[in-house]
Amino acid sequence: MKLLLHICCGPCSLKVIDMLQEDGLYNIQGYFFNPNIHPHEEFERRQQSTSQACAFKGIVLHISDAYDIESWQNFEGEGALRCEMCYRRRIEATAKYAAENGFTHFTTTLLVSPYQNHELIIEICNEMAEKYGVEFYYKDFRPGFREGQQQARDIGMYRQKYCGCIISFGEYQERLAIKKAKKEAMALAQAEAEDKKKKPEKKYLIKNKVVRELVSWTVTILAAFVIALIINTYVFRISQVDGISMRQTYQGGERVYMSRIPYIFGNPKHGDIVVFDSSMIDRNFFTDVKESLKYNVITYSLFDVAPPKKYYIKRVIAVEGDVIRITNEGVYVNDVLIEENYVNNSETPAYPMPGMSFDSNQWLTSLNEGIVVPEDHVFVMGDNRNHSTDSRALGFVPENDILGKVFE
Repeated sequence: MKLLLHICCGPCSLKVIDMLQEDGLYNIQGYFFNPNIHPHEEFERRQQSTSQACAFKGIVLHISDAYDIESWQNFEGEGALRCEMCYRRRIEATAKYAAENGFTHFTTTLLVSPYQNHELIIEICNEMAEKYGVEFYYKDFRPGFREGQQQARDIGMYRQKYCGCIISFGEYQERLAIKKAKKEAMALAQAEAEDKKKKPEKKYLIKNKVVRELVSWTVTILAAFVIALIINTYVFRISQVDGISMRQTYQGGERVYMSRIPYIFGNPKHGDIVVFDSSMIDRNFFTDVKESLKYNVITYSLFDVAPPKKYYIKRVIAVEGDVIRITNEGVYVNDVLIEENYVNNSETPAYPMPGMSFDSNQWLTSLNEGIVVPEDHVFVMGDNRNHSTDSRALGFVPENDILGKVFE
């Protein structure tokens, strides 16, 4: 079987050729005959896309350069009659060319478009097959239309926007004009909408400008005060070392900087240096606020404010869940003797404390035997071990009493 395929344009031929080859037809040749395409630049674009498609699919292409717009312009019929004339002229030229050049069959890509009169095309093809003595090969190519268009997109092939004749070209121009008018109308409507969105002149709740400014400044100052209070309470706070319990690490009278932030998002860790409230009261937000108002950067700078005597600065030795055990040899955490290079090395550390023994009271006896740090508590000691009032005397320190971690 030698089949001549009439091709109206490149995109329509891609899937048709695939479907013919799937039917076992491999001796396929293309034929471009479309003399009514308007304008001539469009005719050339479609001829070029057809050449591209045949080259892509590897089939021979026969091209007719016949170009005749006048017969379409002069045709007196309208609508369906004009379309029938278009079908008939192209199909007859294909059947005649097939008969004259040794083809046994012919068909057309017009059968792939869902926008064409499929039944009329079949009727004309059968008529021309009988007239020229060459068989018409029929297949409904329409199911492959979308896939063929996608193939054209994938290889960057030109895809036309209208059927082809001068009438359809005029209709296409009208659609473009309508689309442009709609776009301009939408742009105008959007511009008007944007104008309406413009804020009208402000209407103030407080009409007196002086009062309004006073209220604004008052609100700003209060907001700044609250922010400063929060920062001083939880983010950044100053304290002053009083005594020698942390000697070697900190000296008496030295100011330290601490923050509660690490313990808002986490728990105390071994080795942390912390400031805590030695009174062991049940601290809350209002306690923090009260002390922040009294002890802060401003009061230290402008007034002779003495640091609170009830704050201790110590090092965390054990945290909740740890087993703390103190012997004359040193401090064990979870049965491991900890290395304490931060301890004052000017004198030998005494355990538990100078002048005391582990059997002097029940608490020290428990420490000597080993005791578990309870939940939400820590065990703290001073670095100047022989001169420190710490958990050996105070007991476990509740995490709630810790004002913050010291920045070393």
